[in-house]
Amino acid sequence: MVAGINAAGGDTRYPGSTGVATVKLFGLEVAALGPTTALAEKIGIHPVSVRITGSTRLHYYPGEKS
Repeated sequence: MVAGINAAGGDTRYPGSTGVATVKLFGLEVAALGPTTALAEKIGIHPVSVRITGSTRLHYYPGEKS
């Protein structure tokens, strides 16, 4: 979006992204989103951390093992 705005004569900057990471190791899928707890506290945010266990596939999707 930023590139398009600038190509059309605008003047905007990319504000950055939230941290997103996903990995699958030995059949286990793990994902994380947002700043780390330490970074959030450093910039004055009082973070809430949660863990959710679920599947990345709907129960009727081929290969789903729910």
